[in-house]
Amino acid sequence: MPCPSPNREAPLWDQADALANVGGEAVVLRDTAEVFVAECPKLVASLRESLAKADAERFSAGVHRLKGAVGCLTTGPVFDTVLRLEQLAARQDFASAKPVVRQLEQELGGLCRELREFCRVNHEVAGR
Repeated sequence: MPCPSPNREAPLWDQADALANVGGEAVVLRDTAEVFVAECPKLVASLRESLAKADAERFSAGVHRLKGAVGCLTTGPVFDTVLRLEQLAARQDFASAKPVVRQLEQELGGLCRELREFCRVNHEVAGR
């Protein structure tokens, strides 16, 4: 299951910041991005399932995992949405969390799209 696709034009990550986080190593960033894109659907599915079951412990743990994964790549809008979701999870406010999860899914779709493009370009450069 691929990450969902959003309707957003603004970049959801700053490549320069992400590169700085990995010591300027484009290959490390590409590998990190590839893992994120592969794991994103599983993380989102787990969030949706735990939210549907109102499983506070599992929902909080899933948000925490997602926060770590997203934080490796961006501290932009997607990260802000995860932080908002983390606050709702701490309060076990499942009703308010539902629309935030939907928003997060849209943002993650955009982030995954941008990361796939970054990986594609970096594979082509590495192949030269």
